[in-house]
Amino acid sequence: MECIKSKTASRIHTFLRELKNVVNVIKAALFLTHSSRCSFHCNLMKMNLIFVTLLVFATSGAWCCSLPKTCIEAGAHEAATPGTYTLYLGPNDTPVDIYCDKCKEYVTLLASNYGDNRCDKNWPQCGRTDWQKIRLDPRNLNVIGNDYTFATSDKVAVPYGQGGGCPGSSATSGGFRLDLTGTGFTFDTKNTKWEAAGYFPKSVASVAGDGLTAEGQCGGDCGYCQPIGNITLSI
Repeated sequence: MECIKSKTASRIHTFLRELKNVVNVIKAALFLTHSSRCSFHCNLMKMNLIFVTLLVFATSGAWCCSLPKTCIEAGAHEAATPGTYTLYLGPNDTPVDIYCDKCKEYVTLLASNYGDNRCDKNWPQCGRTDWQKIRLDPRNLNVIGNDYTFATSDKVAVPYGQGGGCPGSSATSGGFRLDLTGTGFTFDTKNTKWEAAGYFPKSVASVAGDGLTAEGQCGGDCGYCQPIGNITLSI
């Protein structure tokens, strides 16, 4: 009888010790970042700790076994403090630093990026925009060129990758320069191209061979360069 009591007490003690360990695991999970929590869940599943994993899910409010590809998935929700997060983008889930602000993704530019519509002949479209960050659609890596949250403009705001002027039908005066050096991205050289638009426009625009920069000299009788479709990035 005493032996049975001893075995029962030992089992109860073991159960309570294991339960305490589970509680500590759950507490630790509550303080993990989103990406760490994802990895944490996956590791628990690999160890077949299904019960513990379900408890962690129920208490931490996040279940995943994939890497964050958007600011929301990384925990940068509407009320979160803006800042730099690691997202995993492109076909190979490449880690890259992305600035998150109000659930939107931005690439921080380290070099000069601008678009210039020269003020020839009092052109009403004249203005210049300098970009500090560009907004990115993380699903397809397209630049959203009319988001001026992190850009400064003199007179009319110029969309990313545009520029022009009114120097005459065979001349250029305005243009743009784009530079992704140090961002981890390059321009998609196959799919990012430009065209001339406006009144008797003239345009010479292209992406450099290494994909890091793009330049355009644009003008005509009030013409400009504009992207054909989207400016797409590669990683």
